[in-house]
Amino acid sequence: MKKLLLLLLIPLMSCDMSSTGVVGIIMSDNDVDEYSGTEAEDELTELVLELAEDYTNADFEEANEYYSDDVKIYFNSNEVVGKENLIEGWKYEHEVFSDIKISDEYAHTNYFSDGRIWTNYWFTWSATGNFTGQKLKIKGHFDYEWKDGEIVQALGYFADEQFNKEYLAAMESNSN
Repeated sequence: MKKLLLLLLIPLMSCDMSSTGVVGIIMSDNDVDEYSGTEAEDELTELVLELAEDYTNADFEEANEYYSDDVKIYFNSNEVVGKENLIEGWKYEHEVFSDIKISDEYAHTNYFSDGRIWTNYWFTWSATGNFTGQKLKIKGHFDYEWKDGEIVQALGYFADEQFNKEYLAAMESNSN
């Protein structure tokens, strides 16, 4: 048994564990109390939470301000390019679904020594399909890349099977 344990540890000890030279700090609203005055509330974390609330209210004014004109958004494997296309997609989403809500939110922002800034956001999205009447509840995660105070890229991950079924029902209804 000891030989087996030793054999399992050898690959771990032989791996190159050296640093890439890029380090980061993570800031969220929860950190404010923990670091007691050494850090301020993180503006970008707060902004992502505000943008999500605006989205649920179909208010895209602030999104228009904070997404770059040529933003690239990936919803799983689907790509949306450009702020105008993103906002039009959200508007249509509010036609396909009603009672859109976001809950169970957590966000934090990572500041890397090479200048990169990313906000990570976890949440539960829920809504009712306007074409099937089905209630959806989907866990999701987005990563937002910031440059010069704007979101230039977002990577979104969530189970989209039920979501896509509602879009298909909407398209079938609109074609009739």
